Amino acid sequence: MLSKNRVNEIKRVTDIINKRCSIGPERLEISIVRDCNLKCNYCWFHSQHLKFPIKLFKRFKKSKYKSFPLSKFKELIDSASRIGTEQIIITGEGEPFLHPQIAKFLKYAKSRNLKVTLETNATLIKENILSLG
Repeated sequence: MLSKNRVNEIKRVTDIINKRCSIGPERLEISIVRDCNLKCNYCWFHSQHLKFPIKLFKRFKKSKYKSFPLSKFKELIDSASRIGTEQIIITGEGEPFLHPQIAKFLKYAKSRNLKVTLETNATLIKENILSLG
């Protein structure tokens, strides 16, 4: 018997061949915060050397949300789960651990049986977050 992941993989390949879509993406990346506790020279968003020459970045800086609302995150997670998404990558144009509700984000995504990956600089990890694993 094939696992759910293997069945979804077969559906995605079949969809590509038949030029249709019957299942959602395997993974979804969600940016939840724009602030960072570091100013790395190589960072696309927070380097002191960056002048934001690209229109995308200018639009980003004017966005109405400084951090992603938990209610919108839950809606997105519910939708992703319904359409067969298997993994959520929580990231940010900054440090996700600066989001005041990061623990709720992680718990909710895990409660929907999604594999959760967190992109972080790891400078703000606290022991209570590690226990969510």
